[in-house]
Amino acid sequence: MSKIKKTAVTKADIWLISILIIASLTGIFFSIKTLKNTSEKYCQISVDSKVIKTITLREGYTEKITIETENKDNNLKNIFFKNPDTKNLKSYNIIEIKNGTVEMIKADCPDQICVKSGLISIPSQQIVCLPNKVIVKVISKDENEDELDDITR
Repeated sequence: MSKIKKTAVTKADIWLISILIIASLTGIFFSIKTLKNTSEKYCQISVDSKVIKTITLREGYTEKITIETENKDNNLKNIFFKNPDTKNLKSYNIIEIKNGTVEMIKADCPDQICVKSGLISIPSQQIVCLPNKVIVKVISKDENEDELDDITR
């Protein structure tokens, strides 16, 4: 039978592991800071596959947009913007743009998936309200940023 020799962790091992962890965390931190997205971002609002408004996302800018649609037999008749008052509307979605983020804060759709989507701020993120045919997405001025990262088969 062979004897297994146990080795203890020395102070030098602890120092080496600590230095490696600190170096890797520093590298991650600096890569995140230097590779941060600096291109201009926009919020694009589409209803029934038609772009109706594009807004620049920036810090300090706040706006509430109400999208009203009149649906009769699922045909889109009118699209118009009003103040965020939801009385006497056929279908509505209220979108809030605040400090570079976009959120659907209220809608009259039955499932409320669009409202539960939360905040979006990264290019290619989107909020979709299928019953009202509303799509809100963040796009980038940089064309390469909106492309796919990888293709799988």
